[in-house]
Amino acid sequence: MELEALKTIWLKTFDRQTETLSRDDIRRATEKKSTTVISKIRKRLQFKIWVQSLIGAFGTVLSIFLLLEREFAFGLTYLIIFPMVIGLGIHKYQHYRTIVAFQRSSLTLNETLHQIIEIMNKVIRAQILTSVLVGTLFAALFSYIGLTSFEDIALWQQISLVVAIAAGAPFIFYQIAKKGQQKMFGKYLLTLKEYRKELNTKDHNHEY
Repeated sequence: MELEALKTIWLKTFDRQTETLSRDDIRRATEKKSTTVISKIRKRLQFKIWVQSLIGAFGTVLSIFLLLEREFAFGLTYLIIFPMVIGLGIHKYQHYRTIVAFQRSSLTLNETLHQIIEIMNKVIRAQILTSVLVGTLFAALFSYIGLTSFEDIALWQQISLVVAIAAGAPFIFYQIAKKGQQKMFGKYLLTLKEYRKELNTKDHNHEY
């Protein structure tokens, strides 16, 4: 009887150790895969930051030049649009630094993934909003310039058409921006959410 009892205790201890090792192995593998995905997100953010900063700076200088040349329609529009692009680049850079800080922090992998997913959702929302605003402003500007070239169209008709185009443009640019962000970051966010779900499932099962 004593031998059977010792055997039972040993088997239970072995099972617990095996379960712990298995859980740790899964956590390490998930952490490694998560780090790879986060690195890809960071690279894409870096690229967007550089591109938007350069475009914003060039456009702002161009807007000032146009204003000096008395091209007020383009100059004023560009002066509104391109500083917004610079602001979006700064916004992305701040969140990029936050992601790096979370990766280096003492937070658990689960908490880190949660924070990074939340940050990227904010980045995506800001990008979509800016794209809608910029696209709508461009649509209104070019439709106004195009309509003024037709002398047989009355002023009130020109204004009505520009307002109609500006009212409908946000819906179009929202769909375009949403699909663009989904293509750029969607699959990575979905992967991080799946990893986090795996961690939550393993932790929940361990409690029982």
